[in-house]
Amino acid sequence: MQVLQGGATGDYTERPASAAPQERALVDNMQVSGQIAKCASCGWLSVENDGPAEETEPSKEVTCGMCRRLQRIENASQEVVREMSSRLDGICEEMQRAAGDKTRIAQLMQRVQCLEEEKVVDAAKLVELGHKIAELEGKIAQLEDKHPAADRHPSSDKDSCGSNSGSQQGKTPPVTEGNGNPEIPEARGAGGKNGTLDSRVQVPISGTSVEKTAPAERVSAEEGTSHSSVQQSSNRPPEGLLREVLVVGDGNVGRVAATLVRDIGIPDSVEFLYRREATAKQAHEFVTLYEMQARDVARSYVLHVGLNEVLRGEAEQLTPRLEEMWKGKEASLVVCSIPEVTTKGREVQAKTVLVNEELHAWCRRSGARFLDLAKVLSPNCFTRDGVRYSHEGVQRVARAMAEAVAPFLGKQRPPVTPAPNDRKGGRYPRKQALWRAVETLVEGLRQNYTPTANRKWQQ
Repeated sequence: MQVLQGGATGDYTERPASAAPQERALVDNMQVSGQIAKCASCGWLSVENDGPAEETEPSKEVTCGMCRRLQRIENASQEVVREMSSRLDGICEEMQRAAGDKTRIAQLMQRVQCLEEEKVVDAAKLVELGHKIAELEGKIAQLEDKHPAADRHPSSDKDSCGSNSGSQQGKTPPVTEGNGNPEIPEARGAGGKNGTLDSRVQVPISGTSVEKTAPAERVSAEEGTSHSSVQQSSNRPPEGLLREVLVVGDGNVGRVAATLVRDIGIPDSVEFLYRREATAKQAHEFVTLYEMQARDVARSYVLHVGLNEVLRGEAEQLTPRLEEMWKGKEASLVVCSIPEVTTKGREVQAKTVLVNEELHAWCRRSGARFLDLAKVLSPNCFTRDGVRYSHEGVQRVARAMAEAVAPFLGKQRPPVTPAPNDRKGGRYPRKQALWRAVETLVEGLRQNYTPTANRKWQQ
């Protein structure tokens, strides 16, 4: 049993039940305001000051204030422990995720290292492949030099400008069916439709060969026989045409040739001079040699050059060379922007952007027209190598070029001239011109035709 010791002021101290008998007697004689009860937790007697002083039975047990405070402290500490435990669990999970991320980063670093090694190997293979291509091109050039000139061009071996030799009479160049050049998807050039096939003619220029689209053997679709009607550069453009467009440049010019001729609609007024690795200087040589052989007419020049200079690291001298070579002809010049190649590294792409800015500035100063192909090209406009135009790129570039040269060409059409061997005084037009007239008539009838049901409905 426990007793309280204190005065009349209410300041009591708890004492164990084994206190001296005099202390117990003192408790009996105290005047305590409140109820005396035994604490259920610690077993000590306590006073409850919420009522009059009464004697309580020893069996009545309550919780003292100290025990209640200890209980609150214990509950608070347990809450803190639970919170800290949850935080520790979260930290452990984050550490596990960090360990997983570290493992993945290590794997990615290994993959990057492997890719770098593969890049070095691919670069070595690319260099080796370039050497092999150069060797093959050298062998091809040697083979072309060994063959007689009549197999490639109707001109003589002694004169590369087109003078005919008596020993070459009676010989005709071979017919090229399909694609004679892998640079061009179609083996059709100026006038290459309605039963006629065109081939590529190799024109020797300064010790090199340039590919240009020119009419070669005409193959009759009805009879299947070939007729010798080879036109030399001296006959270009045909009589009656007063204007001509020369599209000059690299291998992409050959890829857009057939589509550009179709979009312009005047096949005999467009000529293409190109080579896969042609530079701006070589393109100017192509034009110079062609104009030495062709008739003197008003010409507009479309330049698609510069990409080979950028890939070779010679882009700094491109604009000064063009400005020097084309001085005096800027008014009739259309300069295409260099396509931004994204597969050769950021340095090549940055040089391309810089050179295009220089070309644009030169065109503004000189009066030439700058054709910005970046406005029409997109990543899907190139093949896998990122250099050559895909089908979509060919369509877009040809459309842009056609719009650029349309004001210069106007609405001129090649004149219909009688064939020299036709009967009745040569009054009948040539077969090709006749087909063209029939197509024009059919197209006009198709546009003006209205079905009978629609006419009744309109009435």
